[in-house]
Amino acid sequence: MNLFFDIETRKAPGFVVDRASIKAPGNVKDPAKIAAAIEKKAKEQEEKAGLNSFHAAICSIAWAFDDGHVFECTGINEEHLLIAFEDSVKAKLEKSSDISPTWIGHNIINFDLDFLHHRAIKYKLTFLKAILPDSGRSPFIFDTMEHISPTIWKPLISLKNACAYFGIKTPKGDIDGSKVQSYFDAGKLKEIGDYCKEDVRAERELYYLLK
Repeated sequence: MNLFFDIETRKAPGFVVDRASIKAPGNVKDPAKIAAAIEKKAKEQEEKAGLNSFHAAICSIAWAFDDGHVFECTGINEEHLLIAFEDSVKAKLEKSSDISPTWIGHNIINFDLDFLHHRAIKYKLTFLKAILPDSGRSPFIFDTMEHISPTIWKPLISLKNACAYFGIKTPKGDIDGSKVQSYFDAGKLKEIGDYCKEDVRAERELYYLLK
């Protein structure tokens, strides 16, 4: 059973930048400019918080089994999203002869699966923890980023660029991963969920092309 999936992340509710630890460039002497430089660095750290599993929270997850419907859960409660995901996968797997799904997505070895592992432990999602691959070399993983450039260690090819090159349509509008936090802050959860679903559709089409 193939499980195509994608997550979108934001900074965790309790994440606070330690501004006291930030230093301005040594050549800046004016107090106002020092404060502005520190604030700029703090803002950059906040924007990157969603990329660090321990500083972030999942705000959307989308998934599909084989060629089926793309499901999606988006909201402010990370635990509830993952419980819904776990329940869906468990129900599907119980009807299958497979012992585990094949986890398919873009950059999932270095990002998505790491997030799921940490949260399966944190929220005691025992079924999810049991079926998650325990190695990046697991036969139950197909990372489309890795398969695009199999001879390059940690290739950095975005899903957007891969789809553009291979002619795969991704009608996701103006949003991209870097804008998820601002969309979340503005309460645009539907847009985030739609974006996440479109990524799953694109990943699935890319997978069949690479297979």
